[in-house]
Amino acid sequence: MADPKITLALVGCGGMGLRHLHGLTELHNAGISSFELIAVCDTRAEAAERAADLAETLLGRRPQVFVGISELLAGANGRVLDAVDLVTDAGTHHRLG
Repeated sequence: MADPKITLALVGCGGMGLRHLHGLTELHNAGISSFELIAVCDTRAEAAERAADLAETLLGRRPQVFVGISELLAGANGRVLDAVDLVTDAGTHHRLG
């Protein structure tokens, strides 16, 4: 039986967040990804939407979009999040983590 994927949310969809998304794509394309990106979150809705669109193009599945961390933690379509890739400004890491 295949290992279950780790459900992941990308928090922070600016430049570095998009670079992380490309990194996830490289793992996916190499067949060695243990992650399933199920959500993206950014306080800027347009950035989150852009990341979700790109994820759909690169990974074949569009993650759910959130514009606030509280909303994200309340539930990603009823799915449990196993991990968060926190790619926001460094000054917010401690508070968000």
